[in-house]
Amino acid sequence: MYRKKFILGSILVLVSFVLIAFGANQWLNETMLRHQIIELPCFIILGVIEARLLSDIPKIPLEWNIAALIFIVFSLIFWMLPHSIDSSVIDSLFNRVMQIHLFLCGFLWQLVFRSNYIELKVLFLGMLCAMLIAGGVVMRIFNLLLCSSFNIFQQRQTGTALLIISCLVLGYLCYLFFKKPGRSPIT
Repeated sequence: MYRKKFILGSILVLVSFVLIAFGANQWLNETMLRHQIIELPCFIILGVIEARLLSDIPKIPLEWNIAALIFIVFSLIFWMLPHSIDSSVIDSLFNRVMQIHLFLCGFLWQLVFRSNYIELKVLFLGMLCAMLIAGGVVMRIFNLLLCSSFNIFQQRQTGTALLIISCLVLGYLCYLFFKKPGRSPIT
């Protein structure tokens, strides 16, 4: 039963990956909002789903968890840099590397969160929210174009969306953590 679920789930993840990477790629890269708010999280979520299908993988030791979290954080920072955004929109090979890399980040994210301490989860998610808030503020207040592939209106629109999403996630995390202390709501 587990093997059948894994195979079927993996096929669905692969089909979704191909549809997003090849079918919807041009539409997603037309605006900064779609690229940052839809495309990037989609590949991370697909990686998380694939890792959830692999329930028989043993827990990862703490030192590898921390290394994986550092890799994920730096990966997300890299893909939020204006030069990386421009390159992924302009160059199709760089775009494929981004998609596979974000899928791997999502995969590692799930493996790490499955076997990590609550304090590291809180720290990681807090840093992620802080990074999104900082990126949103920079995109909103700067009067210069950060990414040459998009216009200033799209940049401000994306900054607003990043601020809203990160504040909602931060609020939800605070609610979860303070609702029932001592129990890890994030798995």
